[in-house]
Amino acid sequence: MCLGTKDHWGFCDRGASIPAMWPKTRKRIETNPLSLAMIAFIGRPGHLDSVSPEERVAARIGTDAALTFVPRVRAILDDLYGATPPLYNAGSVREVGDTARAWLRAHHPELGDEAINAAVNDFAFQWK
Repeated sequence: MCLGTKDHWGFCDRGASIPAMWPKTRKRIETNPLSLAMIAFIGRPGHLDSVSPEERVAARIGTDAALTFVPRVRAILDDLYGATPPLYNAGSVREVGDTARAWLRAHHPELGDEAINAAVNDFAFQWK
């Protein structure tokens, strides 16, 4: 067991094995400010929050960066919801999610996996 610190790839910085309680996948922690802004802006679908999306983004990436990235997040979400043909023309929530995920990967490759998952979850939640 490693008693050192865990780096952002999920492995100890001394090269030893990670403790059993930490995930053994090599999940990358999101660092892209646009992706962080997307995740913070969306929050948790279906959860009422007393904090506005803009405030969540500012708390996550800073006020100055939020001024830059909130309009971009809004534009990406507007593109997603306004895609032609509509992405919600599917038989199940899973199909809607798969279609939205593929569309986001094709049209916005700058987004990380966590940001895409957040947008897809929100899109599918709104659809159902």
